Amino acid sequence: MIKNQDKISELLFRLLDNEISDEDFLKLKTFFSSDPQAKQYYCQFMSDYSLLTLRSTTAVGEDNKEFSQNNILDNDLWDQLLEAEKNAPAIVIPDTEEKQEVEIVQIEKKVNKISLYAAVVSSAALFLILIYAHLSPKIVPYEV
Repeated sequence: MIKNQDKISELLFRLLDNEISDEDFLKLKTFFSSDPQAKQYYCQFMSDYSLLTLRSTTAVGEDNKEFSQNNILDNDLWDQLLEAEKNAPAIVIPDTEEKQEVEIVQIEKKVNKISLYAAVVSSAALFLILIYAHLSPKIVPYEV
């Protein structure tokens, strides 16, 4: 078992789902550049994944000898693809979105007079109820 196999598997699944961040992609590249066993694991992982994907798209019970694991992925092929990716020229993708300036307009806040009167009257009524409750005489129960 290689170091960080669980983390590499998680990152590979994110890569296959196109949900990997740039930071995680760099971690994945670091794993591969620092550990030859990680490269082997990557080849095995992709082989297994592609075979499972292939099997799920073919008829059940059909024997696919032509798609055996040894014929699909070869380490030399992966090394050549790695070299081609390293030596490939960078592709510049132009920014197609034009930045639009948005004008921020300050809106004056207007207070509705009716709402203000209702708030004042409600506050006064609450204040008067509290004063009444405080000043009202306490009723003492009668003994019979």
